[in-house]
Amino acid sequence: MRPCIYPLGDRNIVGARVADLRKAAGWKQMEFMAMLQLRGMKSLQPTFRS
Repeated sequence: MRPCIYPLGDRNIVGARVADLRKAAGWKQMEFMAMLQLRGMKSLQPTFRS
């Protein structure tokens, strides 16, 4: 995965908050994406940093 140009949370505070909550719950990024897809969110790509 290529590194982000901007620090996490610099321009997208929602992405930083989601990453923090996911890590606090102990979910891996792919597990989290699978759970979102099961709930109806389609075409997700693992672009936020872990």
